[in-house]
Amino acid sequence: MQPSPSDNKLFPMEAEGDVIARQPIVKLTRQNWIWWRQKLKYAFVYKGYNNLFDAEWTKSNKSSPEFIKANAFGMSTLLSTISDKLQPVLLQKDYFLKSLEALAEACGQNSIITLFQKLFDLVNLTYDPNTSLASHAYKFVNLYQTFQNCAAGNTFQMDIGEGAVATILLISIGKDSSLTGLIQTLYYTTPFNLEKITNQLLIEDSQRSKKPIYSTLYLKQSKQLYQPPHFHHSNPEHSKTCTRLGKPNFTNRTSQRSTPSGSTPTCFNQG
Repeated sequence: MQPSPSDNKLFPMEAEGDVIARQPIVKLTRQNWIWWRQKLKYAFVYKGYNNLFDAEWTKSNKSSPEFIKANAFGMSTLLSTISDKLQPVLLQKDYFLKSLEALAEACGQNSIITLFQKLFDLVNLTYDPNTSLASHAYKFVNLYQTFQNCAAGNTFQMDIGEGAVATILLISIGKDSSLTGLIQTLYYTTPFNLEKITNQLLIEDSQRSKKPIYSTLYLKQSKQLYQPPHFHHSNPEHSKTCTRLGKPNFTNRTSQRSTPSGSTPTCFNQG
């Protein structure tokens, strides 16, 4: 049985099953098999008919009222959610699981070309510095999940280890020189797997997004804290000179400290 996206902790979509199941299922074509099947699975789980995806349960319960009811629901759902060009595939198919397998074959699920295309998309994903690390990480995990779903139903057995997948993710962001230090550090992460590396990238993305905010706040506060002192001048020409300088005169500061309270400081820059 094909793993659902809920098997991946990075995408706990099963918790949102009610919302997902209520959305209309886009009709199956020969190009959207993986996501169509995934949406179909959610709908069946929501209705309580997920046993139809289990070959052993189907074999053991073919004569039971429970199976007959579930199978009728499954067949009617298939007929209403596939394109007209795929309708002939279901001819002379009595059971849901057999019909699903026939559709998978017709859509290239068992094609090695389809499987390697998914792998190619995963390996060739490159980080765009104009986007966030978070969006790139989710896109990568999405592609990896698609590859896993395709590989699970393919007769050609292929799997990629957790460490290898994590390495591919780090390679995908390697062209950004500003991330070199981060990448070198992440290679020593324990355990070294996709989930751990993805979480670290999300943390890094969160920290990066906060930096401009703190920087702007600091500059704003700094400008408010520093206010050039204002001096009273008996000579208007001296006042213009101090205004142009824009800086406090240390001689004036000294005189200010020695000036009794309530008196007016005088500019000592005598012409």
